[in-house]
Amino acid sequence: MAEGFRSLKILDLSYCNLKDGELSEDIGCLSSLEDLYLQGNNFEHLPQSIAQLGSLRSLDLSECRRLKEFLGVNVAKGLRSLYILKLSNCNLIDGGLPQDIGCLSSLEKLYLNGNNFEHLPQSIAQLGALRSLDLSECKRLTHLPELPPELYALHADCHMALKSIHNLVTKKKNSQRLIFTPLSYGAYNDLIYNSFAHALFQNISSLQHDISASHSLSLREFTIKHPGKKILSWFHHRGMDKSVSVNLPDNWYVSDNFLGFAACYSGSIIDTKAYLIPSCNQMSWMIQNLSLSDRSTLDTESTVHFFFVPLASLWDTSKANGKTPNDYGIIGLTFSGHRKDYGLHLLYKDELEHEALLQMRGDNDEPTEHSIGTRRSTPVSSKTLQLFPTSPGF
Repeated sequence: MAEGFRSLKILDLSYCNLKDGELSEDIGCLSSLEDLYLQGNNFEHLPQSIAQLGSLRSLDLSECRRLKEFLGVNVAKGLRSLYILKLSNCNLIDGGLPQDIGCLSSLEKLYLNGNNFEHLPQSIAQLGALRSLDLSECKRLTHLPELPPELYALHADCHMALKSIHNLVTKKKNSQRLIFTPLSYGAYNDLIYNSFAHALFQNISSLQHDISASHSLSLREFTIKHPGKKILSWFHHRGMDKSVSVNLPDNWYVSDNFLGFAACYSGSIIDTKAYLIPSCNQMSWMIQNLSLSDRSTLDTESTVHFFFVPLASLWDTSKANGKTPNDYGIIGLTFSGHRKDYGLHLLYKDELEHEALLQMRGDNDEPTEHSIGTRRSTPVSSKTLQLFPTSPGF
C-alpha cells in the first residue's frame, strides 16, 4: 500500500467497520502522513508500524469500542511529532495505555474521556508539552494521576474533582482551566453544585501565601457544566448585565482576614476587567485586566465559570496615596460580549467569624440587586458609573 502513497498527508478511514488485519501492516511506511482518522472502527489491535509514523501530528481512535490497547511498548519510538491523540469512548481498561506514554514529547492534547480504566500510567506526568487532558466520564477512575507541570486545561467529573480539589487548586498552579462535569443529568442538583463551589473557594483561601505574593490566581478559571446555568445563592450579589458594580459595606477590608473577590458567570468564556472605585472622585481607580479567554467548544455549552480576584493583585500601593482599601466603595467587573448572569462574593479567611462581626456592626442587611451591604453616605456618582464602560483605556 505504502509505495504509491509516500506523499500522503491525510488519511481518513473513519467508520469503515475495519477489523483486525484489515488495516495494512505497512501503514508505518507513510512517512509524510500527518493526520490519521480511524474513529468508529472495530479492530482490537493496531498495526505496530503506526509507531513509525514520524510525521504524524494527529491520531483519532475515538469510539473504537473494541480496542484492547493503544499500541504496545515503545510507542514513543517514532511518534515524536504527535500533537493530538484522541482515545475517547474506547472502553479501555487498565493496561490499555502504554506505560511509556509519557515519552510522547510533542503531545499537547490528550482525550481519554469515556473509558473504563481505574488507574492511569504514572508516566502521564512526564508529558512535558501537554496542555489539555480530558478525563471526563471515566466512571471507574479512582483518583487523578500526577499531572504534567504545564497542563493548562483539565476536564474531569465532579465526583473526581471533589476528591482531588485540594491538589488541583493548591499544587497544579499552572492549570488555569479546570472543567467539571456531573456524571448524569440527575447529578445537576444544588447539593453537588454547592459542594463544588464551597470546596473550590475553601481551597483557594488556603493559598494565603500565594494570594499575597502572586497575581496568577486571578488568571485561573474553574468551570462546571450545568444546563440551568444557575448562580449559587452563596454569591451575595447576583444579577445579569455586561458589568457589575457592587457597593461595598463599611470597613469591608479586614487586614489579615480579607482575601479577595470570588466571582462566577454563565455563558461563554470572556475577557474581564476588575476595578475598585474610591469613595472620593479625586482618588485613582484600581484596575486589573483578567485574561480568561479560551475560545473552546465550551463557548456554546451550558456552563458556569468561577474565578478569583485576589485583593493583592488588584491593589496598587503606588496609586493609594496613603489610603486603605476601606476608602474604596465599589468593586466592579466588566464582561466583553453579551450580558451575563453573574455572582460576586467577598471572601474572608474565616467566613463565620466575619459574618458574626457584621452582625455585631448591624451591617448584615439582605443584599439588593445592586448592593451587598450598607455604604457610607458619599457614594460615587451614578454618572461616573454610567461612563465607566466607555471610559478611556477600557
